[in-house]
Amino acid sequence: MRVPADQTATLQLGSRAAGLTEAEARRRQAARGEEPPPTSRSWASIIRANTLTVFNVILLVFGVLTLSFGDWRDAVFMVILVINAGIGIVQEARAKRQLDRLAALVTPMATVVRDDERKSVEVSQVVEGDLIILAPGDQIVGDGVVIESEGLSLDESILTGESESILRTVGDEVRAGSFVTEGAGSMRARAVGEDSYAQKLLGEARSFRHPRSPLERALDRLILLLTGAMIPLGILLGWSLVAQKTPLQESLQTAVAGAVTVVPEGLVLLTGITFAVAAAGIARKGALVQQINAIESIASADVVCLDKTGTLTEEGLRVTELAPAEGVEEARMRGLLARYAASMSARNSTLDAIADAVDTATPESADEVVPFSSRRRWSGARLGGDRIVLGAPEHFDLGPLEDRSVELAGQGRRVLALATARRPLAAEAADSPPPADCEVLGLVVLAERLRPDAPETVAYLREEGVRLIVISGDAPATVSAIARDAGIPEGKVVQGSELPADADSLRALSREVAVVGRCPPEGKRRLIEALAADGHYVAMVGDGVNDVPALKASRLAIAQGSGAQMARAVSDVVLVKGGFSVVPSMIGQGRKVLRNLQRVAKLFVAKSALAAFLILTIGLSSESYPFIPRQLSLASAFTLGIPAFFLALAPSQGPWKPTRFLRELSSFAVPAGIATGFGVVASYLAALNLLELSQVEARTIATTVLVLVGLYLIILLEWSSRVRGYTVAALCGVLLAGYLAVLSLPLMRDFFEISPPTPLVLTISVLGSAIAILGLWLTDSRFVPGRAHVPTGPSD
Repeated sequence: MRVPADQTATLQLGSRAAGLTEAEARRRQAARGEEPPPTSRSWASIIRANTLTVFNVILLVFGVLTLSFGDWRDAVFMVILVINAGIGIVQEARAKRQLDRLAALVTPMATVVRDDERKSVEVSQVVEGDLIILAPGDQIVGDGVVIESEGLSLDESILTGESESILRTVGDEVRAGSFVTEGAGSMRARAVGEDSYAQKLLGEARSFRHPRSPLERALDRLILLLTGAMIPLGILLGWSLVAQKTPLQESLQTAVAGAVTVVPEGLVLLTGITFAVAAAGIARKGALVQQINAIESIASADVVCLDKTGTLTEEGLRVTELAPAEGVEEARMRGLLARYAASMSARNSTLDAIADAVDTATPESADEVVPFSSRRRWSGARLGGDRIVLGAPEHFDLGPLEDRSVELAGQGRRVLALATARRPLAAEAADSPPPADCEVLGLVVLAERLRPDAPETVAYLREEGVRLIVISGDAPATVSAIARDAGIPEGKVVQGSELPADADSLRALSREVAVVGRCPPEGKRRLIEALAADGHYVAMVGDGVNDVPALKASRLAIAQGSGAQMARAVSDVVLVKGGFSVVPSMIGQGRKVLRNLQRVAKLFVAKSALAAFLILTIGLSSESYPFIPRQLSLASAFTLGIPAFFLALAPSQGPWKPTRFLRELSSFAVPAGIATGFGVVASYLAALNLLELSQVEARTIATTVLVLVGLYLIILLEWSSRVRGYTVAALCGVLLAGYLAVLSLPLMRDFFEISPPTPLVLTISVLGSAIAILGLWLTDSRFVPGRAHVPTGPSD
């Protein structure tokens, strides 16, 4: 039977020093001032992210110039800019509320002693003077001094960069930002909240662990390229206008029209909206996205390394059998196990399962305590006159029980050996073995239950081309049996100690391995680094302290919501509810939005290529520019703004790989922009010089060609299947009808300075569009519907 924590607290940790009273804690908290811990992006950061991008600032400058020296109607793009920013703010605000609700479920907690009782409080409620109980996986939430230590080891890598855990004894100072890796203890808080470095250090650790993603780097390069191209193009256009002594208002109209076309004003905004919507969708599935670029990583991962316990199997353990050694009575085993489980202060799932399976025992004062360590793989304590040891069978001479142990491990059981020792218990090193004189009393057999949804989840990942590797601290045979039951393909099964020290040999092994058992934390990390060095995009799913090095080394770190605080803190995604079964929907959501984002991004960049073509051709000639800014805003609304909003969130299918994003983007956008430019220039010049139509009619034709070709490009990109193609074609038909309605309304015609849709205007527009589309067909057969460019992903 499990011993309540508050019962052991009076006899174990926390009993040697007095904690604060609740009243005193509240007084200190009130004096300090309460600030809730950050859970997601602040409102100010949301507004800044959507209104102060580089492109938006450029547009704002042109808008101010237009309002000051030109026709106010040509600043209509500023209205669209404000609407787009508002949509982004609303979308991210809704996502923020959803993420905040989930973040509250995984807020780091601290166990403090107040009024002689243990209480679990949020980190923000810890005050100076609190007595804090420390257990494996706990975050050190303030600066202070160690009061009690039972093999207390801390990961202080955030503070010092040292990856090895540091043993801390009574009187040692500890700093916020560290984590308990092994043992147990208590500390007295001396500085917390703003006076400590906990939040700052944790934030630095995350920023160091999370470099900008391939997609973010690709978009940065794209922005830099387009901004760099806009400067010489603007200089050329300005020089041409000055040389021709163009009037100020017309010069301003031409300059704004060229700049607005070069700048893909909605692309950065659309990326933020898409990621925010994806994060909110994933949150509804029960997963908290802590790093926004994790959306891309979810979609791009091609290898998933996962821990067995808590991921493939259910979190709880149960004792299925006690196998006494020859001459040992089962009652003696039960008695020792009951005393041991009741008296050990550092709890874990194994001790809880043993406590549930044996009779209730009175907690005893323990000496010579050796807490369990994933490196040692054993624990022990002296209770009265008995030195009790519990650990992996490999540490002991099992005698006749050897065959039984191997058989049980092969069946997927977790096997531990119970022994007594005559020599004192001590762990001088992290991997110290138990005393050599241990007498084995029997085997403790525990079983894990395969999660009901594990086979289905594994099958989905395999269908998506994701390779699975199980890394565990259990015996290889045990892990292999569970992996086989879950449907993971058979591969090489190795033990952690067998991982090669040589990097090249480890990389070669990583290509074949399917199961790694008895793997220490450093081994997990090295294996993931070898997979990454081999070109894989690696995700790691874990929940324990021993998974943290691997989580830090992976490109996508996923932690169970019920896992250790340390694991949750360093992870990109926390599975608050649903466990491993949430991963397929996360991958589907991530790949959907990224596929859509790439297709829509091609439309934005094609517009930029069109701008460069127009400036280099008609912009440098004596002819007037084919558009004024408000006409470009009209065309963009029907070919980019409205359809992008729907298409970015629409269902989609197909692969997503993190390679060749800019190459795929340019291979579509450049020819599409040039071909569209040919159609626009040809129809505009023909209307103006051959048919001698008015300037308004010629610009109406150019605008109509831009709309028709833009809608064709949408159909081209979205024609992944006949049903989808027809659906998108219907949407484009509605958009075209809306555009023609604008041409038909006198009030709208006056505002945009366009002419009615006369038969001649429509005929020339169709011919100009045909020139552009024919040019696309001659350039590449993929510009024919049904053979469109397949999305891949961002390049490094």
